[in-house]
Amino acid sequence: MLSRITWFLVALVVLSGGYLVWDHFTQQQRLVAEQQKVIEEKTRIVGRLTRARRVAQAIVKERVVDANGKVRSRIRFVEVDDEGKPLPAKTVEVEGEEVYFDALVLKFDHELVGAGEPGKEHSLLLFRRIFGEHQKPSEGARLDEDAKDGVPDVYRRNREPSAVEIELWNEFWSYANDPKKAAAAGVRVAQGEAPHTRMEKGKIYELTLDQSGGLNITVSELPAVLVNDEN
Repeated sequence: MLSRITWFLVALVVLSGGYLVWDHFTQQQRLVAEQQKVIEEKTRIVGRLTRARRVAQAIVKERVVDANGKVRSRIRFVEVDDEGKPLPAKTVEVEGEEVYFDALVLKFDHELVGAGEPGKEHSLLLFRRIFGEHQKPSEGARLDEDAKDGVPDVYRRNREPSAVEIELWNEFWSYANDPKKAAAAGVRVAQGEAPHTRMEKGKIYELTLDQSGGLNITVSELPAVLVNDEN
């Protein structure tokens, strides 16, 4: 009888020890999994905050000196939508070699961008005009089209704008001049930006918008197949 009790106790100790080892191992696995989720979420947040997306491309189609000795540049400008698809190209003429791309930009709180808040998951912009170094901004070639609800056409290409987008654009200048109102809406910055560069023929200029920041210009060689394309 004593032998059976002894074996039972031994078995119980072994099973208990095995359970404790299994439970400890399982807890470690859960801890590792939770830590991995935290790392992945932080990585996603950093990605949202630091990513840049292409919003437009521009090239010099022609450059001439007119009868008055002024340099005139003919610029082809192509904006792209949120899916990276091009909108109809626009060709404009400006005075000078240095070209300014004027836009209104909305930048949101980093927390909203990092969390992927709908309508505020990245900076928004409206291209307004292009002008050259020898022109006043008001003399520049217009790029934006008047929308019935104030939302730029680029954000309404494949869908109707949301109530959030309509409010953001209709209240743009209120946010720019009322910090409390801007803060309540999660708007960090509402301002105009006009980056510029001296454009050359044979180059393609890409405009990108930082996910939580502003507008940038980068340049690369124009693909050979497009160098002589004057359409």
